[in-house]
Amino acid sequence: MNTARFEELLLAYEDDALTPEELAEFKQLLASSPHARQRLVEAGVTQSIAAGHVMSAPIIEMPKRNSSRWQQWRPLTAAAAGLVLGCFSTSLVWAMNPPSWADGIRRMLLPLGNPGFEQQEPLPQVHLVPQAAQWSGLDTEIVEGGGERPLAKEGRRMIRLGPAPEGKGYFANVMADLPGSRPQTDKPLQIEVTASYHASKAGQGEHYSLTAATFAETAAIVSTHWENTWADMRDASLTSTGKAIFPTAVESGWQTITLRLDVPAQARTLVISMGSNTPGPIAGRTDHFMDDVHAAWVISRKAPLP
Repeated sequence: MNTARFEELLLAYEDDALTPEELAEFKQLLASSPHARQRLVEAGVTQSIAAGHVMSAPIIEMPKRNSSRWQQWRPLTAAAAGLVLGCFSTSLVWAMNPPSWADGIRRMLLPLGNPGFEQQEPLPQVHLVPQAAQWSGLDTEIVEGGGERPLAKEGRRMIRLGPAPEGKGYFANVMADLPGSRPQTDKPLQIEVTASYHASKAGQGEHYSLTAATFAETAAIVSTHWENTWADMRDASLTSTGKAIFPTAVESGWQTITLRLDVPAQARTLVISMGSNTPGPIAGRTDHFMDDVHAAWVISRKAPLP
């Protein structure tokens, strides 16, 4: 890296004097150089760069080097910063989201593949592909909301999960690599996962499920565990948990599930699985939609209750 050039760009950024071309050059240096990211931490301007790295324009006022305190993040800014976890180091992640123990816990976003399903891409029609950050599942696709479909909960697109021909339903799945974003802490670690679900037809009962599990193996090996049912995954996991809801015919709109699971020190891979089904005869089963899926590391002052 050209250190002198980076320092020149850093000073110009702090003075809000970068041209669009210089800003693009600055972001490229940050993405490619650990030293540049460390200098950003030392300069104390990390959060606005993180937001600007994934958005067309910063959504908060850009702090200067002589700022005595970073401004309070808006929720959208925190979410934007989470999108760059994949290419920024763990130390920088901590700097972007300084610890706060006001409620006894703190959260740090864990990056998932294609967050919000806003990138239009074909999905492999298998339970799991042998890699992290790739959504897959039988009879799944990314679709735009609106028209005959409900509006997406966030953004324009969502994932569609087809009606199961038999059994309990189909699943949309993704894996995440854990070592790359694991917080450096001696506190107990958990992961919190949230997902939202919507029916394609109003006026009937539904069944939605959210399941998560951690594994000691890499994603390539974990993908081989799922042979027939989710029970195959549970048996091979370090930790696993699941939650289901059953909205009635009068409960319309997006329905949200949140769960949390413990993360052992040896865990390397997280699997998230979203299921849906319309109880009753096969002839009455319909499509379902999922959106606004996100995960976060949860760090607690105290050990979880047994």
